[in-house]
Amino acid sequence: MKKSAKIYVGGHEGMVGSALMRELESREYKNVITVPFHKLDLRNQSAVDAFFKAERPEWVILAAARVGGIGENAKSPADFMLDNLLIAANTIRAAFDNGAEKLIFICSSSIYPASITAPKEEDVFKGPPDKSNEGYSLAKLFGLKLCEMYHKQHDVNYFSVIPCNIYGGNDRFFGDSAHVIPAMIHKFHQAKQNSEPFVSVWGSGKAMREFLYADDFADICISLLERNAWTGPSINIGSREYITIRELSYLVKKVVGYHGEIIFEEERPEGQMLRKMDLTKLCDLSWRAKTSIENGLRETYRFYLNNIENLR
Repeated sequence: MKKSAKIYVGGHEGMVGSALMRELESREYKNVITVPFHKLDLRNQSAVDAFFKAERPEWVILAAARVGGIGENAKSPADFMLDNLLIAANTIRAAFDNGAEKLIFICSSSIYPASITAPKEEDVFKGPPDKSNEGYSLAKLFGLKLCEMYHKQHDVNYFSVIPCNIYGGNDRFFGDSAHVIPAMIHKFHQAKQNSEPFVSVWGSGKAMREFLYADDFADICISLLERNAWTGPSINIGSREYITIRELSYLVKKVVGYHGEIIFEEERPEGQMLRKMDLTKLCDLSWRAKTSIENGLRETYRFYLNNIENLR
């Protein structure tokens, strides 16, 4: 590993990007470069080209993306697809054209066919993704395949990591762009503050998910970046902890300290009922997540309380 390597982190201001920055700092990488979104829009090809030509990073971590919850994905599928296509295409091509040796593309488990409940890395084209966030998923699949094709054609160490549901501090906690955990934390906190008698949760609560704390995800990403061997086109990343949305709701209720009731709105969309990725490749690396779901929720709620005036 090269502690002096020049590393560009795209999307450093987001939940995953900020966790990656903390991990790089803890491992004493000194030459990390970042640019805020308002100064470098990765959807803009000429701006991306100019940045990479000037900086020429050796390693690239592409964590930038347009992300959102089920509601926003369903409402704006074309926007999600186009924005994420542009981010992936512009950044991956510019990285290669300017000599980047390694590149990690942060993908999404939503790329997998909705019909496969325990997908392996090679299952990506065995069926369509879930309709609830199809545009986003197809764009992420494009980024994964583009990295794979660059490796195939040019033998560069470009690969994708496919995480389960990531959560943690610095996430979006309210609005249509919020994912399930931050949205729940905000909703339960507001209900607690306003002494509301109940909190409503979308879906039946029976859907099962795997969640991974952002700092644990950052740990495995940097470990993979430090390896000299190519990881393969992609690798599934997960915590090996599975929980239903109903169980999660009651755990968030406990962590927040809310004492009202929970009502499940069964007519609302809830995505796939089961998503449980095959983690054989990850197990072969002898890596395990360090943070339990309850401890991760407590840390995320602590971030929420400490930053309540500046939350997104």
